Amino acid sequence: MKVLLVFPPQFTPFRPYVAGPSLVAYLRGKGIDAIQKDVNLEVYETFLSESYIKGIKPGIDARFAALETKDRLNPGDEQKRYNNLFVARSIAANIAENIQTAKKVFHSPETFFDPDELARARETINLAFSVISTAHLPTSFSFAPFEMPSFTGSFDSLEKVTTDRSENPFIEYYDSHLMPFIEEQKPDVIGITIASHSQLVPALTLSRMLKTRANKAHITVGGHVSTVLSEVISRHTELFRDFFDSVILNEGELPLLRLVECLSKGESLQTVPNLMYLSDGAVQITEMLPPVDINDLPTPCFDGLDLDSYFGPEPVVPLLSSRGCYWNKCAFCGHGLGWGGAYQLRDTQKVIDDVQTLSHKHGARHFAFCDEGISPHSIRNLSDKIIERGLDIRCSTNIRLEKQFTQELCQKIARAGFRMLSLGLESSCDRVLNLMSKGTTEAVATEVCRNVYDAGIWNHVYFMLGFPGETYNEAKQTIDFLAGGRGFIRSFYVENFGLGKGSIIYKHPEDFGITVTNDGPENEFLLVSDYTVSSGLTYDQARELAQYCMTTVADSYDSTRLLDSIGYRYDKDFALPLYLCRFEESDPLLKSLTAKLNAPHAAATAVRLNRRSTPSLRNGVVFDNTNFNLAEVRQNLAADTKLPVYPVRTQVLVDTHSGNLAALPEAGMELVRLCDGRSTLKQIVQTLAEKYQARFESIEQDCITFLEAIAQQGFVEIPVR
Repeated sequence: MKVLLVFPPQFTPFRPYVAGPSLVAYLRGKGIDAIQKDVNLEVYETFLSESYIKGIKPGIDARFAALETKDRLNPGDEQKRYNNLFVARSIAANIAENIQTAKKVFHSPETFFDPDELARARETINLAFSVISTAHLPTSFSFAPFEMPSFTGSFDSLEKVTTDRSENPFIEYYDSHLMPFIEEQKPDVIGITIASHSQLVPALTLSRMLKTRANKAHITVGGHVSTVLSEVISRHTELFRDFFDSVILNEGELPLLRLVECLSKGESLQTVPNLMYLSDGAVQITEMLPPVDINDLPTPCFDGLDLDSYFGPEPVVPLLSSRGCYWNKCAFCGHGLGWGGAYQLRDTQKVIDDVQTLSHKHGARHFAFCDEGISPHSIRNLSDKIIERGLDIRCSTNIRLEKQFTQELCQKIARAGFRMLSLGLESSCDRVLNLMSKGTTEAVATEVCRNVYDAGIWNHVYFMLGFPGETYNEAKQTIDFLAGGRGFIRSFYVENFGLGKGSIIYKHPEDFGITVTNDGPENEFLLVSDYTVSSGLTYDQARELAQYCMTTVADSYDSTRLLDSIGYRYDKDFALPLYLCRFEESDPLLKSLTAKLNAPHAAATAVRLNRRSTPSLRNGVVFDNTNFNLAEVRQNLAADTKLPVYPVRTQVLVDTHSGNLAALPEAGMELVRLCDGRSTLKQIVQTLAEKYQARFESIEQDCITFLEAIAQQGFVEIPVR
């Protein structure tokens, strides 16, 4: 039998996800014909292309034209749509022309390792995302999570969005790009991994299309999200009729192998472990067995994935030295559920063999160990073997704040090639840490952060505000810790607590003084739930404090400007470790690069006109007309008013690079049209003075005031003479 494993959108495109390569290697080792396809990456390549963006523009134009004919724009969503559609139609052609150049920046070392170049490329790509999103409003597509507001978490909304061609951008893509490939390959089993909630709708859109087309392949879904939502899935027989044939729970190697074997022999699926399927109109759940011994697993196989096509200048290979979490006690975390609560540690020798095999095969030097957390003992053994074999590799991974991460161990980790470690502290208050069952203290955390910092390894520390029962003063303690942490923390991220399904606190809310408020059918397919607290910070209060940390406190860190430029918020293990490696000899820990970015820039010189100046529109600035005043629309949106907008014919200047606009009066538009880059200000003023029979000096002063103002806004260029 032939097996096709699909990694669906929407996930980040910076490196492969390790599940597919692990499953392919295992199945091939058992004699199964298995192939894999990273549809997520291919979607990015297609959507971020000149042809795709040009192809969606007519639809954007049509939707905008329909709003232009209305006798009023209603407050809220309609005015937002009008504004977004106008911006998208204005910038689409320019973005289409420049998108390929922007993508090339990610693949060229010369441009990727220039933070300014990378930031400009990211800006172009972000604008492309906005055009794509506008074509499918209210859907939002970006490097960050894919969101469809029409999907509320209910089964009814899931049914709707997986067939809605207007809002769901993946249906057309699957039709034109993926279905022909599947028909050509003719797999007997198609496995779809759902690792993130942002993949749920795209994945089930695909599985539903496959089921409704009388495809003979057995469709099975798996991954972390499938396991977390297993109880919800079991309540909906319709899913097994219309969306897929089976669901694999926990780790996939053994269940997938047994599934293939049973299907090839025509045997009952009841003998397949860790499986949900439909039989006699009822959902069946088979015996739950432990996973395959991690030391019996082969090296992951990345065949079929073009590692050079991922968004980076060189391959970054994901690996696991363990599966599950050796601590597995944090009250807020549900990650362990995807591993069935098990923890397995791979033999160090085998991990090093994996590294060498993949390094030689793919020319890879960078490895991202995606473990939930590598223990001090494990990373010591790993570092010893890397040093012993003389491997010239660079690594990043996650660790817990354990006192065993001594100065000596951190220095060894650095010598082995680890350039970045992510640490989850969550709080600097010991009482809150105990509530969370973190198993560490503020004193230990400070010491470990300092040891990592002093060893020359970049530490990125995670914090969480608003854990149930945390008071304002306790949260303030964490904020003060961060504000004073610049001597032992390189960078950080703060978020507010979210109640995730599968976590201890979700299973036992009464033990933590919370009440779950939205756990019914209307949002059962969501991975987080709303809640109220009996004491301490509310969700909204925690979110406000977290936002304060990510703005005011983050601005006090030298690294923030650099990290914002290279886009670390999208994938912390992507650009930053590559930068650290690139500059490890010439600029350790990127201090010079950071200083350069943070250096004060000379204030922009105010634009001054004289009679010899020859003003002109900047490249990419064009004239346009609208039936509604966009300035009024934007004021309403900014103020969140409930006021409608009525038609007023308006002339605007639009920057097609950014979407910025200026609504101009008739006289202003007439003046700007005379700014052709050849006529001097004196000639322009003379033309207007003669036309309106006005004093030259009066017209001149009005022209200077107006043109200097819009020049400061970036619409007009005034050469210095």
